[in-house]
Amino acid sequence: MRYGLAVSGGLNIPDPTAVIITSDHHAGHTVGLTPPIVNLDDGGTYRPPEIVRRMWAYWLECWQEVRDATQGHRRIWIANGDLVDYDAKQRSNQYITNNKAQTLRLAVDVMEPGLDIVDSVIVVRGTPAHTGPDGELEETIAADITIAEPYSEERYSWPAVACNISGVLFDVRHHTSIGRLPWTQPNAANKLAYNVRNRYIANGHKPPDYVIRSHVHVSVDSGDNYQTRAMTTPAWQLMTTYGLRLDVDYADIGMIAILIDGGKAECKKWIVKLGAQRNPWRRRL
Repeated sequence: MRYGLAVSGGLNIPDPTAVIITSDHHAGHTVGLTPPIVNLDDGGTYRPPEIVRRMWAYWLECWQEVRDATQGHRRIWIANGDLVDYDAKQRSNQYITNNKAQTLRLAVDVMEPGLDIVDSVIVVRGTPAHTGPDGELEETIAADITIAEPYSEERYSWPAVACNISGVLFDVRHHTSIGRLPWTQPNAANKLAYNVRNRYIANGHKPPDYVIRSHVHVSVDSGDNYQTRAMTTPAWQLMTTYGLRLDVDYADIGMIAILIDGGKAECKKWIVKLGAQRNPWRRRL
């Protein structure tokens, strides 16, 4: 399916509203989000490994559950960066194709299950090493989606999102940092909530209700520790060669939805640790 240029009426959206957040699809990477069959430009066919096909099945399952959980809601999808992975720095061989046009088509194909459900989508720019300088590939993707909310008259993709959606204030960006030790990771969400909240107050603005970040492929949540709630999103990419160098065995896979009704928000999560279920001692020598 091809989507035409975006036409937007803005973000003045009535209740009830569901804000669905995904990130880090890394379409084009061999362990990124990939349909079971990818027809290549040269007439060949790429079929991902079994665990990537399982991730694709979970992607479809999540969207079906989101559809069911958000009946009667207007649905906004915030696609929070790294939707495509083109290896702009040529640092790895883990790529399906070096054809940029093919990779862009694949990234839109990956998004189709969500695009068929939501009413509008905000495409946030991710990491230049994956999506090109100034987010050029994500800008191309956003411009090709009819229901995309443009950032401005000149740009379709968003460098960051700060908006009031049905009375709930959101601050959304792609990048953040997190510790790699399991007992320190939750502190990243608390730090994020506190720092962002204080920054808004210091500048004389009302602080956001939700601060959302991605990039780290790990889901942490400050919960009710502060009046501002901070979360990092799960990803849609399995373990890469880079991740193995960090001594990490798995990533959090999934998505988040925030349901708003009457100015009150409820958070739902769909998260699984694909790969963690494998028997580590399955090899016998």
